[in-house]
Amino acid sequence: MSLQMEYLIQSVDSPAVVLHNLKASVRSPSRSIHSQDGSPSQDTGLTGLIKYVPPNPMPTGGLEQFLLNFYINGICPGRTTSTQSNAYMSLVKVADTCPSTRHALLSLSASYISEHFPGEKDTYYQAELSYSTQSLKALATQISKGHNYEGALATSMLLMHHSMINQEDSLLCWSCHSNVLDAIPLEAIDNQSSPVLFMRAQIILARTAQSSQQLRKIRQHSFETTNWLKGTSVTEASKISSTLGVSPQLLSLISSITLLSINSHTPKKLTYARLQETQIHNLKQWTSEPDSAGKDVLLATAECFRLAALIYLRCRMYGYIHAHASITCLSATLHNLLLSLPVKGPLYTAIYPIWPLFIAAVTTDADRREALYQRVVPIREGDKNTLPAVLEWVSGLRVWLARLEGVGCRREGWWDEMVGLRVSNVGRYGRLLCLG
Repeated sequence: MSLQMEYLIQSVDSPAVVLHNLKASVRSPSRSIHSQDGSPSQDTGLTGLIKYVPPNPMPTGGLEQFLLNFYINGICPGRTTSTQSNAYMSLVKVADTCPSTRHALLSLSASYISEHFPGEKDTYYQAELSYSTQSLKALATQISKGHNYEGALATSMLLMHHSMINQEDSLLCWSCHSNVLDAIPLEAIDNQSSPVLFMRAQIILARTAQSSQQLRKIRQHSFETTNWLKGTSVTEASKISSTLGVSPQLLSLISSITLLSINSHTPKKLTYARLQETQIHNLKQWTSEPDSAGKDVLLATAECFRLAALIYLRCRMYGYIHAHASITCLSATLHNLLLSLPVKGPLYTAIYPIWPLFIAAVTTDADRREALYQRVVPIREGDKNTLPAVLEWVSGLRVWLARLEGVGCRREGWWDEMVGLRVSNVGRYGRLLCLG
């Protein structure tokens, strides 16, 4: 264990001490700090990712039960529009028997709830830090002993989520939690599990914002250079993940595009690219959800990803810019679809397509980009999420993108040049832009 980890374990108050401090400092509940306009979530009046907030910050049944209740009633409903499957709810069962998962879950809960009780922010922060430290310690132990790999993956998913929404608080990149995928024996990893797909998706999407030069220098995960969908039927692979809003098949194709862009000397490179383009064009993503508004959002989100993948391929592999007719058409369709998706209220959830928004923002003109920015103001100003860092990164590119408009319809290597620019903290200290 590192000296830094030992220091954290020794210096952070235990949850029991945190609970004592919370009781001693309790005050009247504050109003939600988030926008209340638009259609509120049913029975709660909340419009963001968090669908329930307790009436006051005073735990009546103990801190752990208080945070668990908030996780179940406040966090989980905001993770998906699906009524059939919620990966975050399934982690509650894992947490019953896996201490590292339980502590990671409680830490994530404390991180979110602190935003709704600013008067108790410091107290919840201590709980958040205490639980995450305990989770990391337990995770290291279970991996070294080869115990409960399913729990280890669930824990890593939650810790990654926690890091993704708190990027400014750590020198470590949120992606470090994906190292568990290489630490666990390959035969012990279920490719169909939600935690595995979640972590792989974050890495795959983040890689699209790295240049070929950057990608050649890094050590890739084993799944990035192998067919991790081997043995999965085409039908199952094209089923939309209710946690991500996109199918595993499309994620695999996006990863293949990025991998192909690295191998500049690959024979028949353009032939392979056209084959991938055909596969994306013909991909039919589906869901078993019953007909409902939630299903419509899920299908529209998946379509945003498919359109964005086509744009990504044509820009990165062919050098097309937004003035090219095919990009102009695709980008306009993606733009309109993004504008149709809910950004607040009961149908706004964590499946909102950040990566397609990123793709749309860098492949359109300034006016449409500004329209997208205005559309997502409720998300940017709402509960903790990854969008603000993405918008900051794209904003840093505005002058560069404006210059790109005058070069015609095609420019070889412009995508690599764009993502290789350092316009924010992304790229420094090995940090990746989180696009999930």
